[in-house]
Amino acid sequence: MKTMTMLIILLVGHSAHSNPFPKAIFGPDNRRDIYQSSSRIKKYSTALATWVSPYFIQEEGPLFDLDFPSLEEHYQMCSGEKFISQPTTMISCTAFLVADDLMVTAGHCMVNRGEVTNTKTPMCTDFNWVFDYQINKKGDELLKNRPIRSKIKCLKVIKAVHIDTDDKRLDFALFRINKKMPKRFQFRPASREIRRGTPVDILGYPSGLPLKYSSSAFVLKDHPNDNFFEANIDSVGGNSGSPVFGKRGGLYGILVRGNDDFITDPKLDCDRWNKCSNNGKQCDDGPQDVDYDSGMHVQKITPELARLIKENQ
Repeated sequence: MKTMTMLIILLVGHSAHSNPFPKAIFGPDNRRDIYQSSSRIKKYSTALATWVSPYFIQEEGPLFDLDFPSLEEHYQMCSGEKFISQPTTMISCTAFLVADDLMVTAGHCMVNRGEVTNTKTPMCTDFNWVFDYQINKKGDELLKNRPIRSKIKCLKVIKAVHIDTDDKRLDFALFRINKKMPKRFQFRPASREIRRGTPVDILGYPSGLPLKYSSSAFVLKDHPNDNFFEANIDSVGGNSGSPVFGKRGGLYGILVRGNDDFITDPKLDCDRWNKCSNNGKQCDDGPQDVDYDSGMHVQKITPELARLIKENQ
């Protein structure tokens, strides 16, 4: 493991993103590893990458190793909680391919507040993105001898917007990467409009864990006049930037924000996943916040974002 001093430097330098925009679990916890998923989901999973600090990467020729603690160690999770023995990147966002060298993520993963275009932000230049950080079969070795081709860099932020005022919430980023990835899946906007009751799935890296897939969610509120909708998607911090999609892979939006990830067990003084009712009205940490009265907020694929993707391919 890296020294505690190095970890503190990293966390302070990027404190706004040490746990990007927390989320929660709704009803039964449907998150599962990629080896437990269908061939369709395995294909989609090739489009995703997770945010990794270079402090935790050791390169050796054509290979590199990752150096992470377990979820239990880093978050002080209670015994028996799901995924506690798996490694965590600690500081995490999710991004996904929409073209050979274009990726989309949450806006707050590239800019703290406001809007930038055609520039390099610290969140762009200071991090790597790692593909295939996932468990493809039980007992996979995730951290050692990874091919260098699966590690990429952000070259430039084409546009990133993070505006969270009530009357105009926008939270998306489109960025160009330093390698072309033509053999990987690329998400495309769904042809159908989102509406209340629409089934949705998600892929992402909750709390910096290896890639997880979650299904059996649906839209609780479509907010037709706003830039986001709400859905009871099982997601937590680290899922920021995750693709939210339909059964055929059509992209409905980008997971951006929600309720608290964890609650503290007062008797054991350790953390548990924060779980909510399937209708999103009640969570372990109490009634839903007024800002999240139904479910996780998903940034819609706005006409502007769709246009930017098309123009930059």
